[in-house]
Amino acid sequence: MIEREKALDLETRNKLFKEIKQAPGLHFRELKRRTSLAIGSLQYHLNYLEKHHLIRIVKGPRFTRYYPIEQGLEEQSDIIGFLRQPKTKQIIFYLIQKKKATQKQISKAIELGSSTTSWYLTKLVQASIAQKEKKGRKSFFSLVDEQKVKNILIAHKKSFLDELTDRFAEVWEELEVRP
Repeated sequence: MIEREKALDLETRNKLFKEIKQAPGLHFRELKRRTSLAIGSLQYHLNYLEKHHLIRIVKGPRFTRYYPIEQGLEEQSDIIGFLRQPKTKQIIFYLIQKKKATQKQISKAIELGSSTTSWYLTKLVQASIAQKEKKGRKSFFSLVDEQKVKNILIAHKKSFLDELTDRFAEVWEELEVRP
């Protein structure tokens, strides 16, 4: 514990760690924007925090994301990562609202091309966040564990609020009201 406190003695590093803790799953450029640190300085402090086991760095195909090392957060990192991406976040919110939907319904609702929507849905299914169920000739998508997604949204509400579009703002209220 003393090692951890010593690692956070520096105000800049402490500020960076607090930002990651408040908004897990942020990527490098967003951390740079929020902290106003120079690129080299940001890289140094992120590596220092990782070396001292305060954060976990998860490299994805498009972004490297940063998470505080906390119990239970590791299993949530995939969901948080997808919620940090605008289009997959829209798909997840739509599935929370509708429970089940076809790819065509999702595509139309989020105003995204059919093939692009299909690509995002495939990624969500591969990550076991969404599931695909065939009924006749149609495929329906739903969330694997809707309550888990809701709990993550509620737990990290503040970190997502500034990124939300107006049409999704109502979902927050529904999440807190629903059992």
